[in-house]
Amino acid sequence: MKGKSKYTGKMDIFRALGPNFRDSETGRCLRQLYETNPAAFDAAFHVWKDNHPVAYAGLMSFFGFARQLEYGIDPLTGLRNRRYFNEALDAELRRSKRTHNPFALGYVDVDHFKRINDAHLHEGGDRVLRSFADVIRANTRDGFDAIARYGGEEFAVLWPHTDEETALALAERLRAAAESNIVELSSGEKISYTVSTGIAAYPFDRIETTAELLHAADRALYNAKHGGRNRVASAARLRDETIAKLKAEKTG
Repeated sequence: MKGKSKYTGKMDIFRALGPNFRDSETGRCLRQLYETNPAAFDAAFHVWKDNHPVAYAGLMSFFGFARQLEYGIDPLTGLRNRRYFNEALDAELRRSKRTHNPFALGYVDVDHFKRINDAHLHEGGDRVLRSFADVIRANTRDGFDAIARYGGEEFAVLWPHTDEETALALAERLRAAAESNIVELSSGEKISYTVSTGIAAYPFDRIETTAELLHAADRALYNAKHGGRNRVASAARLRDETIAKLKAEKTG
């Protein structure tokens, strides 16, 4: 066993459902997940326990949810998660170094997401995230681009065989699609939202690792946020603007 889950008592509840459950395929798989990946078990149960009764049908739902986490699927949006994206980025960087084809990375963040959650509770926040996930799917190339919910209200897009100018155009299209998207709640209330994006393309300056590329995209996102939000910024343009400013200060 790799580690011990803090929900050991919950496994006792599952066992108490009787031998039919314990000997079922679901019971055996759930026990295997508990023993081999307690972190996935804990994460899944933390969300599931508040939404499903302790019953066989609920356990089926829980098991599917846990397996999604284990295999890199974000259960809220259905997009891939951070682990999958980082692996895809690592592979693309290696490929680019070998073939000399460019690629671009985009960090996309939902603007003022805390305000959305505060005003519309978690239903509003969750629906915005799911809706934006659909917007990303509709504006990326299925089976070619890599997209993921990177964490919280932040998403990531990987555009293979894409230079910076093309990535900026693609990110702008994504930004415009989000701005025009309206999310309707169960109450009939409607929410509009915007997103900000930071772009970093490879090759770029002396960047050689995915960590450096992620940092460059994150800095560009920071620039987009502090530049007024609902906009796209790139690491290269940020560098060029900084150089121009320093030259102006020297000659001024």
